[in-house]
Amino acid sequence: MLIGNRLLVEICLLLVWCGASESLTITEPPLTATTLLTLGSNVTSSTVTNQTAEDSDDNDLNCSNVDIRNNLRQLVLIQNCTVINGFLHLMLMDRVPAEEFKKYSFPNLREITGYLLMFRVVNLGSLRNLFPNLMVIRGQQLIRNYAMVFYDMKNMIELGLKNLIAIQRGFIYTQHCPILCHLDTIDWSSITGQSNSTKDLNFFEPPKGKCNNVEVCRGCEPKYCWGSTSCQKFYKGFNFNGKIKCHKQCLGGCTGTSDTDCKVCRGWKEGKRCVEQCSHERLQFRHTNRCITRESCLKRNGRLHQGECVLECPAGFSPTNVDLDVADFDAHTCFPCRNRCPKVCDSADIMYLSDVDRFRGCTVINGSLHIRLKQDHPDLIGELKSGLKDVVEIMGILKVFRSNFISSLEFLSSLEIIHGQETGDNSNFSLMVYENSNLQRLWDFGEKQMLRIMSRGMYFRNNALLCNAHIMKLRNITEYDNSTDTIDWGSNGYMQACHVEHFRVRSEVLSSRNVTVYWGKYLGKTHHRLLGYLIYYIRTNENKSPYEGRDLCSKFGWRTRYVALENVTMKGDWYMYNLTRLKPYTRYAFYVRTYFNETINSSTDHVGLSEVHYFKTAKDRPTSPQHLRTVRKTDTTITLGWVLFPSEHELVSLYHVDVFIEPDEPEKFDQRNFCLHPHEPSVSNGVADDAVDLSGGCSKEFCCELLELEEEAEDEDGDEEEVTGPDGFFSEHQPNDDDDEDGQSSRGRRRKRSIEESSRKTNKKSSSVVYDEFEKSMLNFLREADEEHQEQHGGRSRRDTEEIKFVNRIAARTFTTDNYQYTVDGLEPYRYYIFQLFACSENNTVYCSAYSLYADRTDRSPFIDLLNVTILTDNPTINHPAEVQSNDTELLPTVVQTTVGDRIVLHFPEPTEVNGLTVAYRIEVESLNGTVIRRWSRCITRLEHEQQKHLHTIRDVAPGEYLIRAQLISLAGPGQFTEWMFIRVLAPPAPEAVGNNGTSLRDGLIAFAVVLIFGAFGGAGAFMWRRRHRGGAGRRDDKIPLADNDGNQVELVDDGFVNCSLK
Repeated sequence: MLIGNRLLVEICLLLVWCGASESLTITEPPLTATTLLTLGSNVTSSTVTNQTAEDSDDNDLNCSNVDIRNNLRQLVLIQNCTVINGFLHLMLMDRVPAEEFKKYSFPNLREITGYLLMFRVVNLGSLRNLFPNLMVIRGQQLIRNYAMVFYDMKNMIELGLKNLIAIQRGFIYTQHCPILCHLDTIDWSSITGQSNSTKDLNFFEPPKGKCNNVEVCRGCEPKYCWGSTSCQKFYKGFNFNGKIKCHKQCLGGCTGTSDTDCKVCRGWKEGKRCVEQCSHERLQFRHTNRCITRESCLKRNGRLHQGECVLECPAGFSPTNVDLDVADFDAHTCFPCRNRCPKVCDSADIMYLSDVDRFRGCTVINGSLHIRLKQDHPDLIGELKSGLKDVVEIMGILKVFRSNFISSLEFLSSLEIIHGQETGDNSNFSLMVYENSNLQRLWDFGEKQMLRIMSRGMYFRNNALLCNAHIMKLRNITEYDNSTDTIDWGSNGYMQACHVEHFRVRSEVLSSRNVTVYWGKYLGKTHHRLLGYLIYYIRTNENKSPYEGRDLCSKFGWRTRYVALENVTMKGDWYMYNLTRLKPYTRYAFYVRTYFNETINSSTDHVGLSEVHYFKTAKDRPTSPQHLRTVRKTDTTITLGWVLFPSEHELVSLYHVDVFIEPDEPEKFDQRNFCLHPHEPSVSNGVADDAVDLSGGCSKEFCCELLELEEEAEDEDGDEEEVTGPDGFFSEHQPNDDDDEDGQSSRGRRRKRSIEESSRKTNKKSSSVVYDEFEKSMLNFLREADEEHQEQHGGRSRRDTEEIKFVNRIAARTFTTDNYQYTVDGLEPYRYYIFQLFACSENNTVYCSAYSLYADRTDRSPFIDLLNVTILTDNPTINHPAEVQSNDTELLPTVVQTTVGDRIVLHFPEPTEVNGLTVAYRIEVESLNGTVIRRWSRCITRLEHEQQKHLHTIRDVAPGEYLIRAQLISLAGPGQFTEWMFIRVLAPPAPEAVGNNGTSLRDGLIAFAVVLIFGAFGGAGAFMWRRRHRGGAGRRDDKIPLADNDGNQVELVDDGFVNCSLK
């Protein structure tokens, strides 16, 4: 919280400074910090200084020191800016609604040379839309050590800088952003370019809300992203689509291979070109990283100095402090001062690198200089030296205290005089050095011969690694009155070997992992009892001091082995000890120190200590390539990408890859009806824009996975037996299995397991997956081969084809590469391939690593999956325009085929060139009969079509005109339709009759006459029969009497019928 409060004060001072600067346009009087905090929402202030393309010597529109507050509409002033020279402030916007921010976007802005500050912009949720193409923040100006600061952003959800590639100097700070998420899903070490090996130099306040980070980077490889919609981009020399190799001076991608096609330059930009150094006719202008002309420099009121355009002359040079007879002031150059041309700066406390920047070129500090550095930096002494190397005089006092990361005071190499004047420090000393836990020496006294302290004395206390001998040397070369010194000799150097008695050491390399260390007996005189020796060793490519890398909080410092005196092995006059489990082909530094029975006072007691010696282990098999994945792929190629342990970059000299193809077996896929259960092609397996360098270091919150694996590998034996197959290898359709049973991610933790265990674990994660028999046989085959050749090859090592017969191996290639990528070509479209990648230190199977296993399919090809469809008909084909209409906008066929009957028979054999395997067919038919056009489709499986001998019959077809086309469905999905085929279906003819039309008419009349005659005879016969029956009926008395009084009148007639009339 103390850091946050101090940063808030500094931001407030920035507000005042930006409001009071003469170069800014102010509509209100300058305000104090308190007034700005309380009335910031009522202030409208914005400043943009634009430079034309002519002034900037390229086509980029540059803006300088953008300070926008209160009034969001002022953002239009940077609408076309591609570069902001200096800082970008966006602050104090409490009342701007969130919808207003959506109206502004600056896609042209690619570069900020200073820093980015976002302060109390209440309703801004993300920078995704504001700065979608911001690629580089150079950090030439900093707030403390930070190049990007987000403070009091209450509604910011994510940063969203999806194209940010690099922060060349400085780090990131967030505080009072309660819902800001996804900071831990970004590889900041890749962006800042710093290893962060011992400390987390970024400051991130944990969000107070819960962030959904489980699936946020799903589909990103590696697993870094700016949020759920944007994977983090890593620049590795190629454009982000992976198709263009950029010029070496490009930084953020490119549009071509030339130095004029860079989106952002790595260093200097001259006109439209990115260059390593400016040409002779141009001047370097560091404020903008541009190479500018002399005329452009003079327009900026600059001076010419040693090939640069500087706004003020550096220390030791002056534009005017020279003899007039030798000076040509029209040249606008910086002249070397004959005696001294001082640059006076006010006193200050240096706590951060941004404080150092204000002292560049200062020769005189008009006051006191207090140095209390609170944070580490990979090049801390270099940064301090760049700002303080010219300081010659300090009018007040020099105080260096509680700076745990300073190892020396050599950054004050020009210091000659400390006046010790009264400055209100309430101190009796002019030079105070105390409580610096890592301070090991003061100056290089071979170069520094003299120091003067004009009044008062020195104060040294509690510098654990600073030997008293260094303090004595400083007192000897300093002209001052030492009667007032206060030096606590016992509290300085008590953790350091200050009184050293050296003894001999040497080493003998036995193998790639074993080295014998020899050392002579310690013969020093001491009242302590010698218990044994401590062997210190460390991997390094540079020469080391025994006192470097002794930060107790670091896991990257010296390792130790204790050798008890009673267990030590003697060989002649030498003690000896075997160091084991070292890294192959690695340079080590080592030294030996005595170990006594009780704690000694290193500042007074004698200690046995050897000189630092070095050895390099022999070559051996490297560790398997890590994070094997698909970088990009086509229908005939797959580009593999991987990373190596940082310690093995020099060891690996070549690679070997075995390529296996997994056949797509029709019998297996025929068990599924792809018409009822359509196929959904899998998403590309692990395709990333580019490889990522995971060689950076770790911090508490953001730990580098690769270095953790390397640390684990050092503590484990039998790395050769480890399977490094990727997640989801056994099924390309398997969902994301990065989480273990408890929901915690297991990615990045390399676990030792056998092949059976790997299969069992994968089966446990996805019990529904049916493993391919080929994969099972492949793994069993590999295990058996490894067991047979374990002694010779050591695990899953590279195998010679003469010894082992491989199953389905189609290629074996040995190659070299400098970007950890390799393209396997000559593949077939949408086929499933398995890759075994070996890293080798020599072209010999003995020196090749165990393989890393990976599998993926190639992309589908749009030029295959084509059918050749014919219509079986006995009628001739008619070639003329078909006057038909169709719902489809495609060009209709001009060839008309005719068939007779109620069916259409199609013939199309199974193609040989298919994306993977044919699984089904689709036939579409469009009826053109009547006023309504009707279309329908049919689907048949591959097996059904094969059983029908590649014939397909469309039945119950009414006479008329039809359009027909067909489509193949493969494992990659539906292919292209064939062209429409036009067919005319005719009704079947009536049965054929005898004779011609006249004969038919005559036969019809004759038949009618015959029927008429037979009808006449039949009618006559019926009449006669009726008359005969009627005569017999008159002679019979068959009248029926009716009952009386039934209410009806009954009239009997002679014909035998009864007529009844109802009442």
